[in-house]
Amino acid sequence: MSPPRRSPADRILDLTLYAPIGAVFHGPAMLDELAGRGRAQVRTARVIGRLAVDGARRDLDRRSADIRRLVGDTVVGVARAAGAPLAGPARDDAPPAGRAPRGPSTTAASTPHRHLHAVDSPEPAVVARPDASRLPIPGYDSLSASQVVPRLDDLTADELDAVGDYERATRGRMTILNRIAQLRAS
Repeated sequence: MSPPRRSPADRILDLTLYAPIGAVFHGPAMLDELAGRGRAQVRTARVIGRLAVDGARRDLDRRSADIRRLVGDTVVGVARAAGAPLAGPARDDAPPAGRAPRGPSTTAASTPHRHLHAVDSPEPAVVARPDASRLPIPGYDSLSASQVVPRLDDLTADELDAVGDYERATRGRMTILNRIAQLRAS
């Protein structure tokens, strides 16, 4: 049962007369308790704030990494479409410049369209680039590896071979090549 409502006059008397008298007699004893409660509230607020900031930082880091990958894929796609040489890999899963991608079936004989590198030559000898318009995944060059991988599950063996050959000849993204190998093995 809740206490009866007090009149405005009684509340004014409580705040102006009775509360100060109670504070004089009981305030020093209650001061430690009130300070302890205040410290506990501040600690709780700091922990909650730190958790919120850490969560926001992780989310921001994840989103900025996604944006960097998307921008990198877009820049690489535009540069390749324009025929511009790239200084190095645009993505973490792309092979370093001057090295053939690792993965299944990466011999020169099995991938006739791949860029071939002379041992002492600083510039790679470029062989004709395969045509992306013949791939079973529309807009393939504009897609990131994380966008391509789920689309591989619905492809036939011949379509997987076409995507694998194209990927080895162009970007050599191991995420895609490894998934193709898994699907071919199953």
